[in-house]
Amino acid sequence: MILNIWEYDAVVRTADGRDVKTGFDTMSASLYPPRNAIEIPPKGERFVVKYIPGFERNIAILRDESPFGKRLLVQEALKPVERAAAQVEASPDNVDFRREYREAIEKFLARHADSVPPELIARYRNELNRLGND
Repeated sequence: MILNIWEYDAVVRTADGRDVKTGFDTMSASLYPPRNAIEIPPKGERFVVKYIPGFERNIAILRDESPFGKRLLVQEALKPVERAAAQVEASPDNVDFRREYREAIEKFLARHADSVPPELIARYRNELNRLGND
């Protein structure tokens, strides 16, 4: 197994407006909240960090606060919807599959309607109308 380690140079803008140069790599990055995944925002994308004043070079990346992290959360939340959609596609007349799909969409929209593109919301609302109230 080959493990690639990527190094990053970063600039932290402190609360008092100073710029502090720092760096980290995929093995030393502190990510919050902790998960069993290395989810570092891509090059050029801004992200939120926490630091202790006076130790600004020692940062924790708040992965769920950046646009990148928010996209990852939405992708993860879509998995049950996509799984339920595949079940309905395999057996469109299965009432249980249709109910599960409808519930997955409703749950997704309730949690993420303010953080996803309007086209996706419209698509899922159309799906809800198509599914009806089986």
